[in-house]
Amino acid sequence: MSKRPKLPGPVEAGVLLNSKRRCCLCVYLKNDSTQKRGQISHLDGDPTHNHEDNLAFLCLAHHDEFDSTTSVSKGLTIEEVKRYRQRLYEAYSPRPSTYP
Repeated sequence: MSKRPKLPGPVEAGVLLNSKRRCCLCVYLKNDSTQKRGQISHLDGDPTHNHEDNLAFLCLAHHDEFDSTTSVSKGLTIEEVKRYRQRLYEAYSPRPSTYP
């Protein structure tokens, strides 16, 4: 059994800090912006592809749902998660200071 490679510390920190440990799917599908217990998902399913564009912090339920395959219903798509993640990052990004 192979062991999943660990995310590099700066990459992991970037995802956690940018998301503020909020699940972008909870925020935009359920209007729930509370902090969550979750995991960083590799959106393309490749655990060695550690570029931040391929990663998103998801709550445990949405991580399971994203990783699951369904035969009848339309599952969550990579593009959908990326767009919600971008909206979340924009909403939670620090505002520039107006002080000199």
